[in-house]
Amino acid sequence: MASSNSSSSRGGGGGGEDINEATLLSTNKQLSDIFSLLSLYYTIEHDEYRAIAFKNASLAIDNTPVVVLSGAQAKRDKIKGLGISSQEIIDEYMKTGHVKRLDDFEIKYADIKKITDQFREIYGIGPVTAMKFYNNGYRSLEDLWTLAPLTNAQKLGIIWKYHLQRRIPRSEIDIIDALLQQYLKPLNIIHVIAGSYRREEPDSGDIDVLIMSRTGVNMNMILENIKPLIVGTLAKGHTKFMGILRINDNYWGRRIDIRLIEPSSFAYALLYFTGSQRFNILCRQRAQELGMILNEYGLYENGESLAADNEGDIFGQLRIEYLEPWERVKNIGSLDTYWWCCSNNICWFNNLRSIFKNKYKISNGDILMAKWPEGSKEAPIAVGHACDQKSLTRDSELGSLGSEFFTLKYIGLKD
Repeated sequence: MASSNSSSSRGGGGGGEDINEATLLSTNKQLSDIFSLLSLYYTIEHDEYRAIAFKNASLAIDNTPVVVLSGAQAKRDKIKGLGISSQEIIDEYMKTGHVKRLDDFEIKYADIKKITDQFREIYGIGPVTAMKFYNNGYRSLEDLWTLAPLTNAQKLGIIWKYHLQRRIPRSEIDIIDALLQQYLKPLNIIHVIAGSYRREEPDSGDIDVLIMSRTGVNMNMILENIKPLIVGTLAKGHTKFMGILRINDNYWGRRIDIRLIEPSSFAYALLYFTGSQRFNILCRQRAQELGMILNEYGLYENGESLAADNEGDIFGQLRIEYLEPWERVKNIGSLDTYWWCCSNNICWFNNLRSIFKNKYKISNGDILMAKWPEGSKEAPIAVGHACDQKSLTRDSELGSLGSEFFTLKYIGLKD
């Protein structure tokens, strides 16, 4: 998906990708919202057939246990409720970040959109909820505050509205990072701030904090120790906290999410919550190409979870050229992938140039000698050999590829 500029792709609480990175990384939630909005607009149009059809499409997405990344996938998996029209909308959104018929409705009903956009500036009010508030007769924030059945989180969203709308400069997150370390390091609790901060972008919409869980560490303990920073609780569970943080009265209140992550899932969570959204979609599509399933908890093949000690292991399992966090940009077009096949102790690769980022002057047809980890024997490698990709098998001996995993020696041309 290209940059997600369509209003249908923005969750409640502001604009842009990082309003709530975790929410926006949920592709199914975005698709469900799109279909719900289409249903609501067709209800306004008195088109009952399409209103029901898209409402069913929204429910189908909500009830699907896997991430839907294409219309072809919806068709292949026979997801009931996603017909041809819905499949085409999925593909359109994944490719462009927009749905034309939804954009057309928002132009046609600009007066409605103006009010619902105002509602959606409040944390906890997404596009569907905003439209429902409108349909219930609310026309202003005062109406919402005095008449609507708001949740506690939505009330906090109104109180802190002008704080949470503001982008967070990187320099301020540096301060927050140092304060978290000050409060948590004495407890031997290590945290990582993910999202656009880890991608080294100049500002962020919120703060995503990941903490590796262990015996004796729980959310209550964490919150008790950072209590001087927390000014509001939006939601709290055993492994996730969503709230409002403020350094002091000289700073704005900021949205913060804290997640306790199992050690076996930490590398996957770090990859997922670092983003960008587009990068995560491409990674999941790549996993599907290889017959795997990727999410923030792990990478699964034939029902078994594949271990990963770090992000590099995940790139290796997916046969993707490693990208530093700051290279996983919002508008990334594609991922450089590689594949191999082995026969008679010779392994053929299609894309060593990609793997080594041009560190070596490698051309198709070249033969190199590779020394694999742990002192194993050297073996020849041919570059660009025409293997039949359909018959490729993963060779566990090769493991994750990268210049730190083996050494290369050029020994001449194939011919």
